[in-house]
Formats: sequence, C-alpha cells, structure tokens
Amino acid sequence: MSSRDDILGTIRKSLGADATGRDEALVDARLARHAVGLQPTRAQSEGENRVAQFIEWAEFVATTVDRVASLDDVPGAVTSYLSANNLPAKARRATDAALDGIPWERAPLLELEPGVAVESDAVSITGAFAGIAETGTLMLNSSPGHPSTLNSLPE
Repeated sequence: MSSRDDILGTIRKSLGADATGRDEALVDARLARHAVGLQPTRAQSEGENRVAQFIEWAEFVATTVDRVASLDDVPGAVTSYLSANNLPAKARRATDAALDGIPWERAPLLELEPGVAVESDAVSITGAFAGIAETGTLMLNSSPGHPSTLNSLPE
C-alpha cells in the first residue's frame, strides 16, 4: 500500500465512507436537497409528445427519421433509405446483440460487415444510447462493440 493510499484511507475513515470512498446516504441526501435548475419549456414534454418533439428537432437539423412498428421492419427501412439517397446497399455495422436480433435476411441485397468503419465506408449502422428530445440529438456510445468510427466516419 502506498503512502497515497494510506492518506486517502485515513480521510475516508474520518468521513465514515466505505472502501470505495462513497457514502451513499450522504450522496442521496445531497441529491434530494439539490434544487432543480431552470428548464426550457420544451423540456417538459412526456411520452409520445417527447418522441414527436425529438422528431421535430431532428428534422430541423436535417436528420431523417423513419418510425417502424417493430425490429422486423428495420431491414426494409434501411434499404429504402439507402435506395432513396442513392447510397450503396453495403454497410459496416456495430457488433451489438440488439442489432443481431434484427432479421437482416429480409433484405437479401444488403451487405453488412461488422467491425470498425474505414474511410471507404459510405454507410454505417449502429445503435444509439439515447435521443435528446429538446435538441433532436442522438447520444451514441463508443465501445469495442460500437467503435467511434461507426459514429462519425461514414457520411
């Protein structure tokens, strides 16, 4: 154990914190008394209104949005999008279990290759962690299964 660990351990002990340095009751109490800051009116929508708001803002910033009834409809939506935008029916995709559950065989002409995107890739398919309704922004993960090149390299 280093002298740094000894010092931090002494501080933790004096604060009554556990070995990780966290006192969950203290954190919960602080969060409970923390005042909510100013929120724009558009941040107040809920449920289906929030989805509609996301779509509105995403389209405002030149994003296209297709809603599908189920994951079974995703291959058709992808191939329709690629065809309508004169893009190749070839895409690099994330190695994600959620994407594995999509019946890609419904789009037999679509070539999918898992892995890291390279400069020659025109299209990538990856999951999104969240959509931010107030701005129409997608929050994308970066991990071994979701390389950041999929998020930004293909047009």
